[in-house]
Amino acid sequence: MAEQKTYHEEVEYYYQSSQKDYEIIWGAKKHGSFHYGFWEKGIKLHNEAINNTTEKVAQNADLKTGMQVADLGCGIGGPAMYLAKKYAIKVDGVSITRKQIAQANKDASDRGLADNAKFYAEDYCHTSLESTAYNVVYGIESYCHAQDKLDVLKESARLLKSNGKLVVLDFFWKGTEKNEKDKVAMKNWAKSWAVSDFAYEKEFEEKLEQAGFKNIKKQVVTKNVEPSIKRLYYIFIPSVAIDWVLRIIGKRKGKHENMWSAYYQYQCWKRGLWNYCIYTADKEPT
Repeated sequence: MAEQKTYHEEVEYYYQSSQKDYEIIWGAKKHGSFHYGFWEKGIKLHNEAINNTTEKVAQNADLKTGMQVADLGCGIGGPAMYLAKKYAIKVDGVSITRKQIAQANKDASDRGLADNAKFYAEDYCHTSLESTAYNVVYGIESYCHAQDKLDVLKESARLLKSNGKLVVLDFFWKGTEKNEKDKVAMKNWAKSWAVSDFAYEKEFEEKLEQAGFKNIKKQVVTKNVEPSIKRLYYIFIPSVAIDWVLRIIGKRKGKHENMWSAYYQYQCWKRGLWNYCIYTADKEPT
């Protein structure tokens, strides 16, 4: 009998096994990002929308030259390198997926950004990063992976300087489910992404306060990611076909549910069960 994976192992396996999907379907080789695109006036292309999501971190954090920034759940480092180069800041990225971190550090070196963008294979709830060293901590669609969101929020607070800024872009339960089918649908979506569970908006706000944050602000921007929601849904059938081909040629083995997330996220959105939100908060002065 195969040994049961821990939750962290499940998350790492998910990202290692699904990276090819992100490269083929989401264009991750170009922009180095796995997140949804942020669509607004002037944005016409998928890649532009992807980078515009990263721009929302810069805008909400009011990034300035020379700032120290931490990216918790950095993936293959696309957003961190984008921000480090454009805003002349230093970014430390953390991901539990060792393969991602190796790729991110190589890419940063190849692009001449090794001094400004550094990446570490660690649990973002318990990092080795220096306390009170960062002006900004952010997570793009990564805090959802914390089994207890309070853990990653406490770690974020530990890393931030007094009055430092937290910026989180992520998916949240709205609390509008009407029956057990709605709950099962959200749970299926979470499982397909190796997410223990998404947080309810109110619950997340309460945990922000518990972690020591003030001036908590929420922007509901679900409409701005609708094209990404639909794009994923429209490529659901092709993604299943790609999965089948990869298995036939021996490039993929074992359990893999990522392609079903394209279906689940759309169905849950159509039912009005989730929001895409940008949360900002300031660390309480110490």
